Amino acid sequence: MIVNEELASLYREQLEIRKRLSQVDIQIETIQKNLDEEEIVRTKSFVLNNDKEFVKWFIKRKGILENKKRKENIKNKISKGIELSSIDALPDDTYIYALYDAEVIVYIGITKDLNNRLKQHKRTKKVFSSYKILNIFNDRFYALREENNLIKEHKPKYNKQSF
Repeated sequence: MIVNEELASLYREQLEIRKRLSQVDIQIETIQKNLDEEEIVRTKSFVLNNDKEFVKWFIKRKGILENKKRKENIKNKISKGIELSSIDALPDDTYIYALYDAEVIVYIGITKDLNNRLKQHKRTKKVFSSYKILNIFNDRFYALREENNLIKEHKPKYNKQSF
């Protein structure tokens, strides 16, 4: 799994950082012995306030990890048949979904609002018993391309066959 490999990589990086930090801590302790407390506090606040690049990286990284967790949560809810709430989805997310009838894909679609789109399908003459989210994209262009490839591959009953 990509997430597990990335997490393992981060853990390895964390171990390397801890080793380096322990070496740095020893150096800091030797320097601190020669400084008074006020000078130490002033230096630490200067360093922390000026490390904007680290803060930007941290915020970006935290957002990426939160999005991955949220998407996994959405996939788990869907696999359990729980409807998504508006809180689960971000406005930028585009879902590729499939409608199933007796474990056969009868329709592949793309939407930003899955619950409303499923309600629309129920009002039509399309016969389906379940649905699954096949993928979640942040970029609609890639989602449309993937949807087109899936339609060509599976040739669902209710999709317009223009190929």
